Amino acid sequence: MNLDYLKSLEKKYHHKRYILTDPIKYCYYFNEPQNVELVGLMIALFAYGNIKAMFRFMDNLIKILQPNPYEKILNFRENSNIDLYYRFQNKNDIKNIIITLKKFFINNNIKNYLLNKKVNNIYEIIDPFIREIQDYIPNKFLSDGLKHYFCLGNQNSVLKRYCLFFRWMIRKDFPDLGIYDFFEPKILVYPIDTHILNFAYKNQLIKSKISSRKNALIITNYFCQFAPNDPVKYDFYITRELMLKNSFRYENIL
Repeated sequence: MNLDYLKSLEKKYHHKRYILTDPIKYCYYFNEPQNVELVGLMIALFAYGNIKAMFRFMDNLIKILQPNPYEKILNFRENSNIDLYYRFQNKNDIKNIIITLKKFFINNNIKNYLLNKKVNNIYEIIDPFIREIQDYIPNKFLSDGLKHYFCLGNQNSVLKRYCLFFRWMIRKDFPDLGIYDFFEPKILVYPIDTHILNFAYKNQLIKSKISSRKNALIITNYFCQFAPNDPVKYDFYITRELMLKNSFRYENIL
């Protein structure tokens, strides 16, 4: 692998139509930063599993949240019924996720919460951020589904979905949104999914296919030689190449 190869992927997938192949597309439905931020967090934390099933669920979730997700969440009533479920999250979990986010966003703005934080990498933000959110989950709601969604008790995991969210919010260049412009992209870490892990192992960037923070940082540091101030620049392009070839046919939506 060399810079020419990476640039060829960038040239191939640096087009708006490929946003349709990624959960980030739902952020583009909204213009207001508070809606983009809220939808980005909700969607990123659901970004796991079969891509077709994931998009079906996310389509239905967005229908409930439109036209103003921020207002919908802040005005959500605890006796409301949500007829949605997704893999590890049942209907009660979905409802309690919304209640938790409502409590968090009533008391916080993520952007303000993060302002003036000095960090070396994104894990130094994510770990305390997860602990902050956990404070807003009543113990009676703390099901396995909520633990999985918010990544509770996984302090040593790669926290791929949070890494993905912060990539969307911090990077200013395609396909990301750059609303957290007070951070530099150089603090980001690759969101380690199966595609990136297999790609890194195949290209001998890592010695094992273990999904670990050590491997996430090794992969990120490797790409610093190509983009020292924006190491995750090629994440979207690499994952498009692998996903479109190996897992899901997008011809009907492109």
